[in-house]
Amino acid sequence: MPNVFLAPGSAARIQKSIKEGISLEEINPKEQNLIKLIGKISPPIKMWGVKQSAKNIRIWKDVKEGDIILFYGGGKFIFRGDVAFTYPLKESEEQLNEARRIAEIVWGRDARNRETWPYLIFLSKAEEVDIPLDQLNRAAGYNEEYVVRGFTKVKNPEGVLSFLGEKQKEEVVQSKHDIAAKLLGNIKNLEQSIEELLEPAKPSFPITHECAEMLLLEIGRLLGFEVYTADSSKECNGIRLEDLASMNKDELSGDIGKEILDPLSRVDVLWKSKIGFYAFEVVISGNIQEALLKFSKIRALIHTMFVVAEENKRYKYEEEIKSPAFDIIREECRFISLSQLVKMYVLTKLWRAVAEEFRLKELQPRTQGGR
Repeated sequence: MPNVFLAPGSAARIQKSIKEGISLEEINPKEQNLIKLIGKISPPIKMWGVKQSAKNIRIWKDVKEGDIILFYGGGKFIFRGDVAFTYPLKESEEQLNEARRIAEIVWGRDARNRETWPYLIFLSKAEEVDIPLDQLNRAAGYNEEYVVRGFTKVKNPEGVLSFLGEKQKEEVVQSKHDIAAKLLGNIKNLEQSIEELLEPAKPSFPITHECAEMLLLEIGRLLGFEVYTADSSKECNGIRLEDLASMNKDELSGDIGKEILDPLSRVDVLWKSKIGFYAFEVVISGNIQEALLKFSKIRALIHTMFVVAEENKRYKYEEEIKSPAFDIIREECRFISLSQLVKMYVLTKLWRAVAEEFRLKELQPRTQGGR
């Protein structure tokens, strides 16, 4: 089990030798044993030193590789360091003089007594912490008002190590929460960026009646539906609608009687599903009331109905759908603006790309000319 030591120090000393670290060139070690040991730790060199006194030397001699040092400044512990080695390695004048030389380079001399800090401790790593003094005192078994006066060996390392372990767990959990919050924030920003790119969503060609039908056929195919159009002979931007449709009028029939097949086959676009049809009427220059009347005739086969038109026709749609004549379809009918349609097309294309990455076989798009 590692021991724990407490090291008070000035903000300047901790900043220089623990937070920032020292370059090898700055201390320029001369003694061969020290050169070898420093070569085993990652630069910059993180190090500490204690003054020469009987008490300090006795405590310093207990410091071993793997021990933990908590650095105290400003009323709390602000750094934790893991010990790599201490120096001098032995009581020799050569090594002690080398340690004095390095200490003076790093910290200078104490203005009060002209002493330096020659009993050196080199760290394998150092990290910032934020531990209030009273919390550490409780963990160490000290009086809560105890103040660290000098280099100290903790008598109850088990309590401190347990506290540090719990503290680290809390920091890991907090770190995960912070990462998750940052990720969700980034995703939200990305969503907003996509929304901004799509508003207003304008294609490179005018939205004619046929082009709106083309987008509806494409969306239906991408979502995995069988798709039909009453305007198979028309085209948009050089693309024939019949090349996108996967059903013709004959394939619509099934068990449908002629009296309902005829009005069904005249709907601009249909998506076929197991629970019924999704029906779309595009109203560019036509009449919204006529579209709603068409839906009323086929409501038994329709799951959801959509009127697709310019945004400025939404008010007219909302007025018409309130008519008692359309009570039977009001709950199943929706309005989609042309700009919404373009946005839906773009988002469906993006979603389709994701689905294909996940190899979602049950959502295979309909092939062109799928009849």
